[in-house]
Amino acid sequence: MALYHSARGSVNYTVVGNPTIVDGVARGFSTSDYLQTSDILDGSKDVNMIIKCTTGSGSLAGQQLITGTVQLYTHNANNNLRVSVYDTKSSSWKDENLFYLSAETTYYIKIVKNAFGCVISSSTDNVSYTTRYTADIDFRTTDKITFGRTSSKYWSGSIDLNHTYITLNGQPWFGICPIEVQKHQLMGPVGYQISGDGPTVADGWLSGLDGSSSCKTTQTLPAFQTIELMVNVRYPNAVSSSYTPVLGFGTGDNPNKRIIANANTGHGIREDTTEIITIDNNTFNYVTASNQTNGYFIKMTVVKNASDYTYTLSLSLDGQTWASNSANYATNICNDYVSFLRTSTGSATGKPQMNMNISYIKIDNKLWFWQPQPTTKIYVNHVLVWEKSL
Repeated sequence: MALYHSARGSVNYTVVGNPTIVDGVARGFSTSDYLQTSDILDGSKDVNMIIKCTTGSGSLAGQQLITGTVQLYTHNANNNLRVSVYDTKSSSWKDENLFYLSAETTYYIKIVKNAFGCVISSSTDNVSYTTRYTADIDFRTTDKITFGRTSSKYWSGSIDLNHTYITLNGQPWFGICPIEVQKHQLMGPVGYQISGDGPTVADGWLSGLDGSSSCKTTQTLPAFQTIELMVNVRYPNAVSSSYTPVLGFGTGDNPNKRIIANANTGHGIREDTTEIITIDNNTFNYVTASNQTNGYFIKMTVVKNASDYTYTLSLSLDGQTWASNSANYATNICNDYVSFLRTSTGSATGKPQMNMNISYIKIDNKLWFWQPQPTTKIYVNHVLVWEKSL
């Protein structure tokens, strides 16, 4: 389940000469008109770079897209895009053909370098990527990134700076970076508080809740227009035919507004005994289908209307395909704490566990609660995005 948040890198670009930049799209490059990062890229770190570019019309031969730590350019005699990298492991330049460009076409070029080596891939839609280059190399640490030229070549098309970015060790460095999993300083501002001796968090999984213990957010939910809440849960033991609590909303340790799982009836959102939403087991049978290693996903969204709220409950086994049901209801959860794996009767059967690494709460589309607890490192597509020792 991917969770994305955008953050701007600390490094900007300097404009040399007079390239044209309109709505974040740069064009009009020449050997004296170009852009350059304001700082040197530390190639010893894990690098993740995306460049969104559009080719010009006519011949594409002998052009330069970027230079510096990595150079991307076209062959002098044709439109074959090439890469040139100085490899510090072998102390030599590595030059390879990547693929042939088409005129007046938009491309996304992705460059990933980490402990596994370097991978360069391309896409025309930023969804489906084709691998063009793999090598066991390392980058040098002495270069800025120049966009649109070298001393003898330039790019005849455009570069979209809105979708061009660089991260180092998973952190934003240049551009507006979509970060899939972020480090501690980019967590949600709200934490959790545990009472009682039973609850523990091990390898990111919260467990051990019972009737005399609790785990809840350190703050109450603020006034909102929309809430999006997603949890990853699993049940090591059989789930009861009464219900097992997943989440509760209230001001004390025994909230009466709750999301529950029931072995007979399925999942629901309730206030006291009033059922607001139900997704029955014929629609989503977590008891037989759920993988108890990775669990499954429960998502709730709440949208404020003029006189009530629209509640939507969604369930998924993979975080991609969801079963959902919605209803309008007057109950407001503003000023409530969010309690994890406990409601008004404490923690029931099933011994539920919640994955803190990927469970989150957003308020008005801004991250409010997210407290990952990995034990070592997390790599996403071979890019280091988390280290435990900060």
